[in-house]
Amino acid sequence: MKKLLLKLITCCLAVMVLASFTACTYRQDGSVIQDVTFKVSYLDDEEKNVDIDVTASFYKTFAPETCDHLLKYVKDGYYENSSLVMNKDGNYFVLGAFNYNNGAYEEKAYTGNSVVGEFKYNGWTPRLKAEAGSLVLLREPDTGKGGSKYDSGKVYIAIILNEVSSISNQYYSVFGKINAEALEDLKEVSEDVLYDSEEDIKVRYIGDRDEETDSLTIENGKYVGGYEFYLNFNDKTLKDLDKKEIEKEISEGVENELYTKLSTANDFDLYALPTKNLKVANFKLK
Repeated sequence: MKKLLLKLITCCLAVMVLASFTACTYRQDGSVIQDVTFKVSYLDDEEKNVDIDVTASFYKTFAPETCDHLLKYVKDGYYENSSLVMNKDGNYFVLGAFNYNNGAYEEKAYTGNSVVGEFKYNGWTPRLKAEAGSLVLLREPDTGKGGSKYDSGKVYIAIILNEVSSISNQYYSVFGKINAEALEDLKEVSEDVLYDSEEDIKVRYIGDRDEETDSLTIENGKYVGGYEFYLNFNDKTLKDLDKKEIEKEISEGVENELYTKLSTANDFDLYALPTKNLKVANFKLK
């Protein structure tokens, strides 16, 4: 009797474990999907806390390597309490690039491996499009040479707000989507924290800086460096400006050496750091 009872208990525990595992994933649109929930929090103009509940669906069948890679960092807490920033045109938020501490943005340290993204130029037939609401694994910008840059994606995630021509499933791994309600809320927030601001907009060139000279350096024929700019575009916003106009504004506020290197480099990116901290937290596998 005791042996039978022990077997029943063992079987029940096994069923419970299996049930808890399968509850984390489901099949939809031809893919096994893992949902991850998190909150985006910020203070409104009245200093009241606002929470946006986000459900991020990872399409594991369509982008298995990317999903497994990023879910590991979700589970390890890499994204917890980090901040959302934006690309300079306001077309997408970037998750995993910055923390916000004591009133300033700090680039997050990452020492892990890169991943071979699932997209056309890596020999993969993509199934998801890079459109509003999509989740995309970012990688190093192209210099036109291709090569290892196609496999340079690490932990930076783009949450696409508006379709952007420079990001497609031919060159980037589109691995998931966010829920429609969160997308609309994030679009509204993006207007509030960036475009409508009358204050200086903080723009950062992403990279490693030569601490001794405080300037850009060259590694393997590529410019790398880091610099922050406080720019005031008067009645214009980052959305209204193209690359040349931004470079012109930068040239008036920094040394010519830096401007010359920025304007002649083909592979730099400018991120806009929102005027309000958009904190992301409470990551949970659903």
